[in-house]
Amino acid sequence: VPTRPIGEWNDYEIQVRDQTYAVFLNGQQTTTWTNPDLARGLPSTPAVPSYVGLQAHSGRTSFRHIRINAL
Repeated sequence: VPTRPIGEWNDYEIQVRDQTYAVFLNGQQTTTWTNPDLARGLPSTPAVPSYVGLQAHSGRTSFRHIRINAL
């Protein structure tokens, strides 16, 4: 799946159902993955909050319009 040119924003969507993750880049699915480590990636609760991490491997990276929606 091609990324957009420098100066244009790419669109990522990550769908999570139970322990299965599907990643979309600019509307096309790029991967699906099922987490085998049931001790990680559990849903957040008031007693045990969780977090969302953003990662870049090299160079300058910016993020915008981050939304989290219940499925």
